Amino acid sequence: MPQIQLSKPSAARDVVKLQATYTGFGSADQNNSHSLPQNTSKHSVEEKGADGNGKSQYLPSINPWTQDRIQFFNGSLNNRQKAAVIKILLGQSRPLPYVIFGPPGTGKTMTMVEAILQVFSQIPASRIIASTPSNSAADLLAERLVASGLVKESDLVRLNAFNRSLENVPDMIEKYCRYGDDLQIISRYRVVVCTCNSAGSLYTLGLKAGHFTHAFVDEAGQATEPECLISIGLVAGADGQVILAGDPKQLGPVLMSKYSKMYGLELSFLERLMERSLYMRNERLFADHGGFDSILVTMLVENYRSHPAILALPSRLFYFNQLEVVSDPALTHALCDWNILPHRNYPVIFHGLRGEDMRETDSPSWFNPMETVQVVQYLQSLLNNPQYRLTVDDIGIITPYRKQVEKIRLLIDKLDVDMVKVGSVEEFQGQERQVIIISTVRANERLIGFDVRHTLGFLSNAKRFNVSITRAQALLIIVGNPHVLCQDDKWRSLIRHYVDNGAYVGCEVPDFSHYGDDRKQDGQEQSEADDTCVTTEQGQTITETVIKTGRADTPSSAQETANNVAKEQGQAMTGLGETVAKNKGADTSIS
Repeated sequence: MPQIQLSKPSAARDVVKLQATYTGFGSADQNNSHSLPQNTSKHSVEEKGADGNGKSQYLPSINPWTQDRIQFFNGSLNNRQKAAVIKILLGQSRPLPYVIFGPPGTGKTMTMVEAILQVFSQIPASRIIASTPSNSAADLLAERLVASGLVKESDLVRLNAFNRSLENVPDMIEKYCRYGDDLQIISRYRVVVCTCNSAGSLYTLGLKAGHFTHAFVDEAGQATEPECLISIGLVAGADGQVILAGDPKQLGPVLMSKYSKMYGLELSFLERLMERSLYMRNERLFADHGGFDSILVTMLVENYRSHPAILALPSRLFYFNQLEVVSDPALTHALCDWNILPHRNYPVIFHGLRGEDMRETDSPSWFNPMETVQVVQYLQSLLNNPQYRLTVDDIGIITPYRKQVEKIRLLIDKLDVDMVKVGSVEEFQGQERQVIIISTVRANERLIGFDVRHTLGFLSNAKRFNVSITRAQALLIIVGNPHVLCQDDKWRSLIRHYVDNGAYVGCEVPDFSHYGDDRKQDGQEQSEADDTCVTTEQGQTITETVIKTGRADTPSSAQETANNVAKEQGQAMTGLGETVAKNKGADTSIS
């Protein structure tokens, strides 16, 4: 293709001549003065690439003269994001797909937007198709491209399915929208933004592989492989470039068909690629690039979302302990002095409850009355605290069972509290909240084998676990039965981690030695909270926690209420709402 020129190999591996102005990259020595562009001296380049301390500002392994010619439109990009954009622009991975591995909160969509804008502006003959699995993600991509001010209405089109209502389209991109009956016109735009499925309509025009020069797929980990290949199929050959952005450690495609699951469609194209030898992490070979071959993969590591206490565990369990906290402390540290925290300045609570999970006769889904009450108690305490002025938009409640979602909403409504978002992990994928409260529900230790076999709830589903604990920015609260959750390796690591950091309250801690952990309970670090255990008539253990804030908060009656309700299985939630409503306006401290 005319915009892509393959030059002879060089140490810098530059492939694409941006606007046909790149010269002098033939030398194997980047510091050789013979390879400098015309009218540029070695001394002047070194001066431009150094900061006030004399330290080079150039990105490693990328030709500095290439970097001099790229002006980033987004000045806030970090070095990993810039490196990914340059690698995409140079097309060094072709014909293999290039992967932007973006853990939660690391700005992968921002990186994709910058890469699209750079390809659009630096390669005049480029034609770009940018797709995502969902309309909301495609709208976000289009909004950010339009907001840049660099693409005109004649350059970009947002292709929608013919049956999509304009009421669901953001105002900013409404004038950029076209529908399936305008395909002849749509195919002439340089940038087409659509869902993966909508890209299929372009085949009806007879467009062949190679019509587009670049295919970008954002949130590629959530698309099935056939879905992802629809837009990729319009780019082919050694000259075409495919870029995938996503996180294979988070939730994959949502499938309803058991046959689709049986034949492997739960494995996304992105995740399958990351399991191939070329894309696998090899710390010995690629130690300078986070363990990945920088020609094929860039892993973003700077997290702009969460408090360090929230981020530490997922970084260790899923992201090779590489995530770095660069978030705004004004947001992430806002709740560090909340008087309910068992460990001040550590905004995480794991509240252990040995409640009872139940089912109703008309539904197979589970709910847990004790956890329902405890979750709403935390919610009331946060919303009623005048110090923080939190709104319902700042708080999210995650629970894996539909019936528990229903019961939590019912209780919130009975207490006349403004409704916060309550939903499953899937509903919170890609979202963030200042406060996240998680109810794990399952309490029957004898029936956990069923959940494990069928990957229900949080157990034996590492991706669901990862997504749930990485949504919070400033405060994470988990309510659950530690004796049940400890049967899963990831949950056991979490409970152990929070016990060691003084963030655990509630029932007695499980004996980790039963699970192959030989660390003795007596030697563990203790919380700043003093726990006094009381045994109920049912043999359950309830903890009254006295927070060391200079005073003893009066514990609410949430636990007692929940136990009483748990006995009345047939009328569980009716009595629950009425009992807790009587406590409204009383001391909101959490027991």
